[in-house]
Amino acid sequence: MSRQAIDELKQQIPLLDYLQAHDWHPARQLSRGRLMGLCPLHADHKPSFLVDSCKGLFYCYGCGRGGDVIRFAELYHQVKFPQALSLLHQWRGLAPLLHQAAGFYGMQLQRHREAVAYLYQRGVRSPELIEHMRIGYAPGGCLRGWLTQLGYPSWPYAKPVWSRPPATTPIRTALSSRWKETSMAAASRLRLPLIVSCRAPKAVCMHGNKPGDIRK
Repeated sequence: MSRQAIDELKQQIPLLDYLQAHDWHPARQLSRGRLMGLCPLHADHKPSFLVDSCKGLFYCYGCGRGGDVIRFAELYHQVKFPQALSLLHQWRGLAPLLHQAAGFYGMQLQRHREAVAYLYQRGVRSPELIEHMRIGYAPGGCLRGWLTQLGYPSWPYAKPVWSRPPATTPIRTALSSRWKETSMAAASRLRLPLIVSCRAPKAVCMHGNKPGDIRK
């Protein structure tokens, strides 16, 4: 990869966005766009991790490590430079895809009264809680067209997930083979996006229950 391509990748993935996506929260804000918080690279007990959001750089006064978003990916995921670039490329395509999918499911929830009624029946009645948890509804057969209209690469959704989409599409990363659900089994279900936090590369999954299938 050329230096120009690397610089473009860093511009497309702000360091602060990547940190926050990996559950980093600043403890206090300093001057000139700088933030201080606990270091995600070691067992930190007081804020020692400095982030300069304007320059896209970080430095930890505790462990002495610092750099840009690529260096952080190397250290956080414990991988080499080429693997860090690959992870960042995947994350760049994955994040907006999941955002669009979650927004689509949330819109469908408001359009299907039976799904809202099911949530009320299960004790989830606060609109604020539903919005905060980004609970949505998948009526089935609609997400493919929605994502295609937004410009995402298309692949045969109607086939089981073990008929994997091309490795070049961001959807290939988002939909793990461990789901092993057909489009029919995934339809008419409530959807809750979960970001699994761990030191390994993040796993993203969607869990759902059918409104007509109440489990005590």
